Amino acid sequence: LFSSMTHTMKYIPNLLLQSLTARYIEPPIAARICEELSVKQAVGVANGLDSAYVSATCAYMSPAFAAELLAAMNKKKARAALVLVVANFPRVAIAVLEHLPPNHLAALVSKNDLQSISNKALLKKRDALISSF
Repeated sequence: LFSSMTHTMKYIPNLLLQSLTARYIEPPIAARICEELSVKQAVGVANGLDSAYVSATCAYMSPAFAAELLAAMNKKKARAALVLVVANFPRVAIAVLEHLPPNHLAALVSKNDLQSISNKALLKKRDALISSF
């Protein structure tokens, strides 16, 4: 099902996909479809979506793909989405941030954003990320 949706999406303009995605496709389903697309195709759609929707979708993606997607997106949009991921899905945020290249990590997230993650279970990983700055 996801594979066939992916093949169909290749022929629909991004503007129409962005509108349809936000209205009719829930973030868990969007994440599964997105992982079937190439990063270039996924970025074309993600750049036109609301940051809250992108952050919710990242919560259901593999951390590696989410990091690759955020690194390729428009920096302002990616930063806004990543701040929401940090605020709403701290475990996902740590997993995604571990996969971001160092140059993108510094551009997309601040130490203050990372320090806002206060869950004791995340303390060691959070501190390791902060020390990597």
